Amino acid sequence: MSELPKGWELCQLSDVVLPVSMIGTKVVDTDREILYVDISSIDNRRQRISDPKRLKMADAPARARQIIRTGDVLFSTVRPYLKNIAPVPANLDGQIASTGFAVLRPAAGVVPAFLFFKTISRDFVTALTGEQYGVSYPAVKEQQVTSQPFALPPTTEQHRIVAKIEELFSELDASEESLTRARAQLGLYRQSLLKAAFQGTLTADWRAANPDKLETPEALLARIRKEREDRYRQALEDWQTALSEWRAKGEEGRKPQKPGRPADLVLVADSSLPQRWVCVKVEGVLSEPLSNGRSVKDRKGGFPVLRLSAFRDGRLDLSEKKDGDWNAEEAEPWIVKEGDFFAARGNGSKHLVGIGALALNVELPVAYPDTMIRLSVDRHVIEPEYFGRVWNSRVMRDQIERAARTTAGIYKINQPHICGFLLPLPSISEQGEIIARIEPILSQIEHQERDLTDCLAKIAALRQSILKKAFAGELVPQDPADEPAAALLARIREEREPSQTIRKRRNVS
Repeated sequence: MSELPKGWELCQLSDVVLPVSMIGTKVVDTDREILYVDISSIDNRRQRISDPKRLKMADAPARARQIIRTGDVLFSTVRPYLKNIAPVPANLDGQIASTGFAVLRPAAGVVPAFLFFKTISRDFVTALTGEQYGVSYPAVKEQQVTSQPFALPPTTEQHRIVAKIEELFSELDASEESLTRARAQLGLYRQSLLKAAFQGTLTADWRAANPDKLETPEALLARIRKEREDRYRQALEDWQTALSEWRAKGEEGRKPQKPGRPADLVLVADSSLPQRWVCVKVEGVLSEPLSNGRSVKDRKGGFPVLRLSAFRDGRLDLSEKKDGDWNAEEAEPWIVKEGDFFAARGNGSKHLVGIGALALNVELPVAYPDTMIRLSVDRHVIEPEYFGRVWNSRVMRDQIERAARTTAGIYKINQPHICGFLLPLPSISEQGEIIARIEPILSQIEHQERDLTDCLAKIAALRQSILKKAFAGELVPQDPADEPAAALLARIREEREPSQTIRKRRNVS
């Protein structure tokens, strides 16, 4: 840490926070109604408590033990990088928080907002992220939080710093709100366009002008079944030939895999769709069974495997990869092929689980990991681009979010879920017309969304720059008349309960 401004004092966070009372394990007043704050109650975008749970003490979980006060800062010790951090407002004074938080209660002379701004600064969170332990629940201990270095200014300077931060943040809030609103409007426009596309209204004029390119559902079903049966027979013959050659060569290398019979295309009644459109299950439009990727450790120089961050605006970014601990032969069953579609198996956000991406322009070999599911679409039935756009529309999102199940804070979908999802299916010709109409518009929307996202990222970076200057003593001028922080720190030490004889936390029945 660079040299502190005059009048500041370097200490640990534990030196300026107070003990927090806890409810005993045996609660007498079980009918008492409380507002309970757990990690899900935190809005980590706005850094505030937005959804406390109202319940009786008898129904409260075992983690509901910490008594919180106005001005406390709740810092989630689970996955600290998610920044589930918020100050306690006046309406939650005396309520109960989960033990999943480090409750930071500022001592007299420490401005609550100053403490809060410190805890949301990048330097503070990053330092703790490096200390987290565990895999399923990456976490830090409360002692690790309170042992962080804390540069303490005089109380009056803290007030000046907070006032300046709030002034600057208020200006950024207005810009951020405008950008966020614009991005939301683009999202609504996108969904409106996709709704028109996949309900058939967008191409109603095309159908009227091209009746010769439309098939009846019965003709479509008969054609697809015959074509699939022919292709399956040919695949079996090719497999038998490859198997004979493999045996003739002494069974060297990987044994040829017998092709699976494609799932039947079953039509599902849906009166909301236009005539000549059908509703089908996802499994019916696949050319081969679903396949989860494989988990591999990192190894420099190994065969490349995609990262989950490869999902970008409905397309697979094939540059988002790492070297895996396997070779090309071992990775062969999981090689990405042109036109493959991939879905994310899990995500901490319900709104992101199952997002999909299409693999296009595959030039170099790369495999996909266990965090993805591959869906190989049957191009004789459905265009990959059409499938990709349907998948990322509300048509599929609503089904995905209803099916998603949460385990250890991660929402997941599985292969049976995907197979049962329903999608609208027009003729191949009309699918091509839909894509031709929506792609230029969607491309513009996505470009504008990226620009807005970049602007929002710059605002977030500017906030952190402001905080960095604030805690380096560079945001407001120092006043020689201020009481030095050393005097404040000495007073806090004198006024706090003797830590050697009284436990840090007291139980309250």
